[in-house]
Amino acid sequence: MKRLVTFGDSFTAGYGVSDSEKWRGHGRPDKFEDFYRRMNSWPRFLAEKLDTTFVNMGMCDNFGNRDIYNLIKENKIELLSDDLIIIAFSFPYRNETSPIEDYKKISELLKDHNVIYFNAFFPIFEEELNYEFLDLTNFLNYKESFIEHLIECEKNTNKPHFEKNEFWKAESKRGGWLHPNLLGYKEIANYIFDKLKQHNVI
Repeated sequence: MKRLVTFGDSFTAGYGVSDSEKWRGHGRPDKFEDFYRRMNSWPRFLAEKLDTTFVNMGMCDNFGNRDIYNLIKENKIELLSDDLIIIAFSFPYRNETSPIEDYKKISELLKDHNVIYFNAFFPIFEEELNYEFLDLTNFLNYKESFIEHLIECEKNTNKPHFEKNEFWKAESKRGGWLHPNLLGYKEIANYIFDKLKQHNVI
């Protein structure tokens, strides 16, 4: 493994880890805040567990799966054959595109790379029909998201895993839009690491 390279939305970019009131609710903060978020999100803690370097390409500001595709396409020349690429999918209907088509386009774009997929906070195919024909070999636990794991962690530890040190209160993954706090991002890294081991990726 050369590097860990991650793509995703605000759940990858580290939104929620900062206590800054100035930038709360802002998807496009200044560079200092942006770097602070990125450097304390799950890619950092996963890279530490993998003992490798990392590049966090997560983006905030209503960043959807078609945006993720475009970002990968713009930077594909930088990706190395032995990189471990992890994509944490955003809410599937942000760009008013088809989740199935978005997945197919990204999979085709990265067909010659070592790529693993996860859901950030909403299962990409949950409201879709006839997606079973897709090759989901590298989509680990595609029926769940990071949210389910964090909710279970809160139950087991009685510690808040979301921004402003709050517990998850939303009735569904569609509501609330709470992001992880520092503890939450560390737990996401643990979750991903365990899944990579279970599926013999590492």
